[in-house]
Amino acid sequence: MAQKISISWHPWREGLLAVGQAQGVSIWNVNNLTVVGHIVCYSIDAIAFNPVSAELLISAHNNLPDNTTRVYLTVMKNCEKAVDEVVHCNGREPFLYWDTTGTKLAVVGSHESLCIWDFFGTSSNGINKKTKRSRLTSDPFETMKLIGPTIR
Repeated sequence: MAQKISISWHPWREGLLAVGQAQGVSIWNVNNLTVVGHIVCYSIDAIAFNPVSAELLISAHNNLPDNTTRVYLTVMKNCEKAVDEVVHCNGREPFLYWDTTGTKLAVVGSHESLCIWDFFGTSSNGINKKTKRSRLTSDPFETMKLIGPTIR
């Protein structure tokens, strides 16, 4: 079986490309063909830079011994700092699409679901930055009650 690769261009920095494959994401400077960063994580399904904040969203999964799959949607501020994460066991999410404003995220799951998230939440300036991870649960329905229709 061929290995899945997901790529995403940085929205502001010319020549910066994130390449997700197998067990991690490599950040490449394609101008001089060097790896400038690496993020280790579970099996990558999709990656996408947010066009507004330039945070990298990673959709990854881990197959557990009991034949269930744990899915991780992780928001990375940089290669070392995860600022938010949603974890659940309701099927992989291999497709991430931003709206034209970069504030809404459509997440399409392999289990025939579509979720549209208000990525930043709401605030007076339109962007609600968080500096700590949310207290999210592994149950996606409880998480939805906790955060409403937002991923962050």
